[in-house]
Amino acid sequence: MEASRPSFGSPPPLDYKGPETIRFEEFTVQDLETDIYTLFERRASRQPSRIALVDGEIQLSYGQLLEQTQQIALALRSRQLLAGVPIGLWMDKSAGAIAALLAILAEGHPYVPLDLTVPVQRNESTLTHAGVDLLIGYASELPSAPPTISQLVLDQINTEGDTAHYQAAGGGNDIAYILYTSGTTGQPKGVYQHQRGVLHDVAQYVHSIHLGAGDRHSLLYSLSVIGSIRDVLGTLLTGGSVHFYHPIRQGLAGLAQFIEDQQITIYHSLPLLFRGFLSVARGAFFPSVRLVYLAGDRIYRADVELYRSSFPSTARLYVGIGSTENATIYRQWFIDHQTPLTDELIPVGYAVPDRSMRLLSLTGTEVERGEIGEIVVTSAFLSLGYWRDDERTSRSFTTKGALRTFRTGDLGRLRADGLLEFIGRQDRQLKLSGYRVEPAEVEAVLLRASGVLQAAVLMRSQPTQTCLVAYIVVENGVIIDQLRQFAAEHLPTHMIPVEWEIIEALPRLPNLKIDFNALLEIDATRCRQRVAKSQTHLSQTEQVLRAAWCQSASMDSYEQNASWRQGGGSSYNALLLLVDLEDYCQRELPTAWFHVDMRPTQLLARLTTASDKPLLDAQKSSLSFAVFRPIYGMREGSYRLIQELRKIGRVHLIQYPDLISQPLDALFSTLSTDTFLEFIKPQFDQLPTGVHLVGICSGCTIAHEVAHWRETQGRIGGHLIYVDHPPAGEDLRWRTIRADVWQQRSLRPMRLIRKLSPSVYRFLYAKYTSLAGRDRAEAATRLLSLMTRPSYVKQPVFLIQCADTSAYFHHQESWSRYVSELRTAELACEHGQLFQGGSYFSQLIALLHETLLWPKKV
Repeated sequence: MEASRPSFGSPPPLDYKGPETIRFEEFTVQDLETDIYTLFERRASRQPSRIALVDGEIQLSYGQLLEQTQQIALALRSRQLLAGVPIGLWMDKSAGAIAALLAILAEGHPYVPLDLTVPVQRNESTLTHAGVDLLIGYASELPSAPPTISQLVLDQINTEGDTAHYQAAGGGNDIAYILYTSGTTGQPKGVYQHQRGVLHDVAQYVHSIHLGAGDRHSLLYSLSVIGSIRDVLGTLLTGGSVHFYHPIRQGLAGLAQFIEDQQITIYHSLPLLFRGFLSVARGAFFPSVRLVYLAGDRIYRADVELYRSSFPSTARLYVGIGSTENATIYRQWFIDHQTPLTDELIPVGYAVPDRSMRLLSLTGTEVERGEIGEIVVTSAFLSLGYWRDDERTSRSFTTKGALRTFRTGDLGRLRADGLLEFIGRQDRQLKLSGYRVEPAEVEAVLLRASGVLQAAVLMRSQPTQTCLVAYIVVENGVIIDQLRQFAAEHLPTHMIPVEWEIIEALPRLPNLKIDFNALLEIDATRCRQRVAKSQTHLSQTEQVLRAAWCQSASMDSYEQNASWRQGGGSSYNALLLLVDLEDYCQRELPTAWFHVDMRPTQLLARLTTASDKPLLDAQKSSLSFAVFRPIYGMREGSYRLIQELRKIGRVHLIQYPDLISQPLDALFSTLSTDTFLEFIKPQFDQLPTGVHLVGICSGCTIAHEVAHWRETQGRIGGHLIYVDHPPAGEDLRWRTIRADVWQQRSLRPMRLIRKLSPSVYRFLYAKYTSLAGRDRAEAATRLLSLMTRPSYVKQPVFLIQCADTSAYFHHQESWSRYVSELRTAELACEHGQLFQGGSYFSQLIALLHETLLWPKKV
């Protein structure tokens, strides 16, 4: 029977829409207050002949595993170690390693698992930091261990010792493990947890998937990864069997046969491994599997499609999110063959009992549903912190009574249906062209493209361009142009990678997640090599064209002679290219040369014959203009004005974020003058201090805020010239609703509208949803002009106003509230006539010349 929809006032049951009909043995309150060894001993005593561990040809029953555990525990006790001292596992996962792990817990010590595939220096650093006094391993593995640490060789343990009267020394409050993870810094940090905390996590897992004695659970993880704990202890404490597979040693090709031979019922791995083995085992089907458990990284719609095509309709896909620091899963859900999916990035689940989660903004306030925030988890069962690192622990964890709170550094977004979307690491969030870009969303789309096996997206910042670059692992025969087309069909313009790099394998951390620091180093090396190669034997004109082209379009498109459109350029950016090339040639170039279908070779040929074009008049002038064109785009009239300015000085056309291709939801959530400022500020690093700011129409709104910002930086420059536009917010007709709140200056105007007047918000959203392209950009301009409260500027402003807009907005009276001194001039024309040429345009140019002679005062 279909489970009822969860009430979001409280978390749904752990098995909500999961294997609700499968019978299993629940953990009791008393079980959770005891220790791990005691529960295992009870289980082994109840079913001593049942198979517990299967590692290739090696099989151990529960009775045999208990016997080995007790023998190792007695050997540990004979060493007379200090209470609670950490013990290292210098061994690969094996039946003996599981016995050693249980013995360490039985004696009340924390185990420190080492990954023998990583460099020895890293493991030595881990042992030193953890304070390990004893290593356990096999004779074949221990020679590579540091000789300064005592060793217990499993091959040499007395197997004849009397274990009948063994009594464990460990308890629920003893530290169970210290797991070392690199995190984002690359420096190992040890996370530790006590046995009661481990049991609560195991119980959550068992109660969620109804793990029981009939299950055959895969073990693909290294014991140094927290994911192995659920696999091993969850299975052994409920009577099932653990089946070992070694992906690095045995390869992906044999995994399908392993699942079939062992009749695995619970498959658990990272999504990366899941994709990899199914890409090798194409067409394979696994009827024995009742549950596919994926966690530890983002999951995409393509992963769900793989699950649905390779596993029976009765099998569930179990998805969750946690971390080593959380020591547990804090969101989870079950997906079946009928679960509707609306996005490329699969949510990570509903709320979980006893693990509360909030999403916080940078200022520490809780964000609204549907908005992105940092994931913060509170529970009594989080890890205890970072081993021997009180400072780091206090930065990441806070404690209040029995509850601990951890700031994960991960970003999430809570959907209306209560599911959490995992966006990615906070330190991976990118900002490009004024827009926030979540690489995970781009990667999700790329992984759906035919032939793409792996994908990672990062931002490339070079002198010639800042753009998204996609690193992809692909099958033979994949054509990059086809991937570009696929991306263009599924992503907005600002999220389409400009550069595409094929790589044999993405660099990985020891936990198999992508090593983005290493990938950035690879990218920097490739860029240096490409620039050095491309500049060889290039003429000066070719170098200038290449640099100007790559400001807005991709380097690949230049080298492959692709069109401006294919390289990511737009019609507006084409005008920027025109301005740059005119500066180089010092001549006026035909606008007809610049369009979205132009190609580098065409432009190069034309530039070599540009000597017959009119010269620019005043390139040697000391005057410099920063021109803020209308927000909605560059039109011919604005370009004509810029050309006139270039006759008397140097023009720098200020670039804006792209409003045309911005998704509407993102536009409504991020639209503000702050968005523009963050994008514009770096452009002023290259401009002279005395640059004059010229705002054209709606560009006055942005020019005014930039002037205010420059004043706060002590960078007061030339004149402020505004061409026919009222101050922002002047036409706020509904401001009487809550004008006092509007005056507080909102950073996110549409969010403010939603709070002040939901009806107005719904009207605007419905109205602008139907718009597209340049119409949408004009709509965004309208919203920005409505909702921005201007800052106060100390510099004098020269305002050129047309008769019709002056009468409607009362420009002079309006602007005087936001500037220290205002000088005005009025043209006897309508706004639409101003840039059409003729006498009014000539008057405008004359007024601009006059303004430049106006003494500047501050």
